[in-house]
Amino acid sequence: MFVGVMVACHERSLIDPDLFPAALAINIEGLPNGADADVRISGPSGFSRTLTSSDFIAPVVSGRYSLRIGDVRSGGFTYAASPAQIDITVQPGDTLRYRVRFEVATGALAVQISGLPGGVPASVRINGNGLSRVANGSVIFGDLPPGAYTVTVDSLNAGGTAFKGTSPAQVTVTASLIPSSLAVAYSNVQGVVLFSATGLPAGTTPLPIESRPVARMQGPLQVDRLVGFGELLALPVGNYTISPQPVTIGTRLFTPTARSLTRTINSPVRDTIAIAFQEVTTPINLTIDNVVVTQAVQRADNGIPLVIGRDALLRAFVRADRRTTLRPLARARIYDGTTAIATLLLTPPDSGVPTVPVDAALGTTYRTRIPAELVRAQLRVSVEVDPDSTLGESQRSDNFWPTGGQPRPITATTVPTFAVRFVPISLNGAMGDITAAAQERYLAVARTLWPIAQVTSDVRAAFTSAAPALHPTDANGGWNTLLNELRALKTLDGAPATTHYYGVVHPSYAEGMFGLALVGTPVAVGWDRRDVGTIAAHEWGHNFGRTHAPCGDAPNVDGNYPHIGAAIGLVGWNSANDALQPANTPDIMSYCTPAWVSEYSYTRALTFRQGTIAGTSARPVTAVTGDGLLVWGRVVSGRLIVEPAFRVTAPITTPSATPTHVVELMGATGQVLVRFPFEAERVSDESPRRGATSDLQFAVVIPWSTTVDSAIASIRVQDTRSPLVSVVRRRAANSPMALLQDMRTGAARGFIRGTDITSSAHNTAQQESKYRTRGLRVLWSDGVRSQGTPDH
Repeated sequence: MFVGVMVACHERSLIDPDLFPAALAINIEGLPNGADADVRISGPSGFSRTLTSSDFIAPVVSGRYSLRIGDVRSGGFTYAASPAQIDITVQPGDTLRYRVRFEVATGALAVQISGLPGGVPASVRINGNGLSRVANGSVIFGDLPPGAYTVTVDSLNAGGTAFKGTSPAQVTVTASLIPSSLAVAYSNVQGVVLFSATGLPAGTTPLPIESRPVARMQGPLQVDRLVGFGELLALPVGNYTISPQPVTIGTRLFTPTARSLTRTINSPVRDTIAIAFQEVTTPINLTIDNVVVTQAVQRADNGIPLVIGRDALLRAFVRADRRTTLRPLARARIYDGTTAIATLLLTPPDSGVPTVPVDAALGTTYRTRIPAELVRAQLRVSVEVDPDSTLGESQRSDNFWPTGGQPRPITATTVPTFAVRFVPISLNGAMGDITAAAQERYLAVARTLWPIAQVTSDVRAAFTSAAPALHPTDANGGWNTLLNELRALKTLDGAPATTHYYGVVHPSYAEGMFGLALVGTPVAVGWDRRDVGTIAAHEWGHNFGRTHAPCGDAPNVDGNYPHIGAAIGLVGWNSANDALQPANTPDIMSYCTPAWVSEYSYTRALTFRQGTIAGTSARPVTAVTGDGLLVWGRVVSGRLIVEPAFRVTAPITTPSATPTHVVELMGATGQVLVRFPFEAERVSDESPRRGATSDLQFAVVIPWSTTVDSAIASIRVQDTRSPLVSVVRRRAANSPMALLQDMRTGAARGFIRGTDITSSAHNTAQQESKYRTRGLRVLWSDGVRSQGTPDH
């Protein structure tokens, strides 16, 4: 013990406390991340160290140390410490802690310049505190010493136009990371000009600019405007080109003696510009360039056939050889073959006959509505302007269309009645909102833009869906499943091939997917929340064989669509509000709104609809209703899904001569009992989650027999184009699905499915009792057939 103590004391006695103080702890604060400090430390025994960040220095000898702290520039600002120089004394054995605190020592100035044309540089000079800066545009000057700066704004001349700028005479910059503000507003120097006229009849000046502009002014700063007599104008100084315009007073025409003038406008001088006119003694002349008859969209040559029995718009493109406010009479004669059946007076252009009628402006043309009863198979039309020769024209042959006055045939064709059966669908406790009174809300848009004349519609008894809850992106395939059920329902109902089944649902969401349809087959489903007419018209377009137009990130785009951005390409007409639809309006088959129909979509839908007269555009069924087996399902991303089959009484499907798939009813040993080819039907959309190129659906009724009934053990569906793609559904002990039927009529009223459905006697009794109170019968499926005999 003593030895240890003595050694310890001996060792301590060897340490000289003057030579070994503990440490220096320098903490540097206030600099931005990434900025290096400049702290130079000097001390006893030649000690020297430069720090760029906080540091702990040990050991150091005791004594006097000097810290010299330099300014730091970072991010356009200078940071300084106060004091910038300090002496500190380190005592023996101490840890001396010292904080170096930096603060921003300079400021910034944000100069905002407005009022100059693009590309014209400003000239704003900022001087003070030993600095000079020039701003040629909006800019931020950084690292400015705090204090007052004088501001000088130089006048400019750009393209012959003078500009003056205004700003505060002085601006103060503070030491801060937040810039001080300086606003400089330029404005052009203006002169004053007054127009007058000579050579016009007394009392005709001044003339309203809105109806009789007399000159076009083009000059600096992109000035391009029409001016009228007596109008006092303030315009940018500079050089102008003046193009006088003809003036019509009644039927008299006055033309300027000079076609073009040049004038320099200065400030503050007021300039008077006199324009001389002389009268043209020849009478005004009117010409009918063309007549177009449209129902939704039309070419200039009237090449798109009209639909018989539907209103049409007749537009006569009449021009005058000079400006005029005259609106003379025009009339159209309507013929059925060689028999005149009506004379219609046309509404004249709104502001007088124009020199150039504009296709996109209804008010620049003569127009009238041809009632539906006059649109017949042998429709012929002629038009005459100023038939009573009130204008005294010397040339009247161009007052007729066609030239010579003989009526021109306008092609009109027949389309089948558009038959729709609306199906209110109950899904997850929510019922789609469609009633007899609400049908027109869904039909109105389709009536105006598709080739449709006669419409019949009704509302079917409600149908309960077993699809999963609908998702805004169809992430769970609920929309596809629902459409498949509706396709099966149409098959079970034995509805005519051309009758459109349109299911109406009420999803829980307000934005997202709102409809789905089969392409070329009249089955579709849509929501009831908003825009129901536009949505229905879009889905029926798919039924008419149309895929999507390229706008709005739509899938399954028609690669042959002719117009960029899905534009309709021609001016359309909405008969519901007598309004034109611009040529750049998106097509109804796109995902963009507002929408109308293009010639491309309209004519192809017309061809499709006319094909349904002969049954060429719908899946055929026999006229015989009998015992059959409903086999139905879908193809999703190449994966076959076969739903449970049901024994039904329904029209038997005709086998396809061009099948995509085949159904095989198979016995217990794998023998084929029945082989039935069919053509699956294309779905309009694929959900983003699937990314498929062609989803398909099918629902066919195959003839049933007692032999098949006793022997069937499984159903196989195979893709004839890819034989390896097939699926087998086998008989199951627990029923995966049940069909609900009306106990009185036998009509299908819905599907139910789920783990609680089983063919056990207990659950069967429970389910049947539950639905019997609602007048429904439960038809159980074991996967390949249903138990019992279906209702008739």
